[in-house]
Amino acid sequence: MQLPILPTGDAAPLPVDLTGGADVPHKHASPPNPRKQKRDRSRSKRRGKLTQAQRDALGLDERWDRFYAQKGVRFYKDRHWLRRELLELMPPAVRDDPMRWCAPLASDGTGVAVDVVPSGGELARMTVGLEAGCGCGSAAFPLLRANDDVFVLATDFSAEAIRLLKSRDEYENQLSSSTRRIHAWVSDVAAPPGDARWAAVEALADALGGLHFLTFVFVLSALEAEQMVAAVRRAARLLRPGGLLFFRDYGAGDLAQRRLDDRGQTDGAGTYERGEGTLARYFSLEEVGDLFPAALFDRVELRHVERDITNRAQGVTMNRRWVQAKFARKGAPPCFEPCAGAPPLAETGAARRRGAPRSSSPVRGADDGGDDAHCGDLAPECGCFASLGFD
Repeated sequence: MQLPILPTGDAAPLPVDLTGGADVPHKHASPPNPRKQKRDRSRSKRRGKLTQAQRDALGLDERWDRFYAQKGVRFYKDRHWLRRELLELMPPAVRDDPMRWCAPLASDGTGVAVDVVPSGGELARMTVGLEAGCGCGSAAFPLLRANDDVFVLATDFSAEAIRLLKSRDEYENQLSSSTRRIHAWVSDVAAPPGDARWAAVEALADALGGLHFLTFVFVLSALEAEQMVAAVRRAARLLRPGGLLFFRDYGAGDLAQRRLDDRGQTDGAGTYERGEGTLARYFSLEEVGDLFPAALFDRVELRHVERDITNRAQGVTMNRRWVQAKFARKGAPPCFEPCAGAPPLAETGAARRRGAPRSSSPVRGADDGGDDAHCGDLAPECGCFASLGFD
């Protein structure tokens, strides 16, 4: 689908003679730079804001398509902090040092690049999970690097996000390896039962006796209220008894919520709409508890995660708040021994690195303990804001 592009408005104004024809000295303009002009036009188009009517005409998936087309694969930094919060899925060496560097997925050159849902036999000895609302893989790949026995089914309703995920070297490398580690496809986790895009994955879950784990990482807040309920019901159907569900999302009272309140970008019922049209919701602990009913899930953990993130260059402190929860699917003892997670970090990775010696890691961009910041300098843990404007 071709996304609507607003006029850029960069046509040069007509020259106006304010000198009355007088002979005045002037500075000769430098010759135009075609590459710069092309880049400026491209940026102007990407940043063109949609009107409210144009946003309303787009579905949620189309709004996220537009978002990922603008931001690209590097907007969300990989969520390495997941390893310290999901110690249940980590091997002993990573449990002892959750923020250790883990090598990217590589190819052994012995596989055949067939990108289809694997069979139950192929995954019989693996721990299989679903990353719902996977985006470009910022949560999936850190988990895969840390545990060779994990396979991730990754899905998102944004076709552009899945395209970007599949363009990553690590995705292509695992396809040409003897053991595949991830399969990504486009689907809506809130789709009604019987949706064709879920048939193969649901059949796989049945063959395995259910998935071992499922993650909702900044996903449910992007859906409308009734879609959140549908997504939780699908999770309950896919998880095996005792399977682990991990939830992390925005918490009520977060700085971003207060900014959106000041702008009036809310429907009054708890749903907020950002400038580019994507949705956000800020959960209380009670709302999250109610979202995962006791008839389906046993509560393992439900708490706030809070950070005061300081941008020293601008003298700004951001008070960020998230809600984190773990649930076990009812019907059997938990598949994993409950872990409380590593002690919380007092500062983001960016703040620690400013006062620490330069990393000796041989790989640029290696996992040095960064606290899930996007590539900007403000380092919000969810990686969703590129500037103080919190658009």
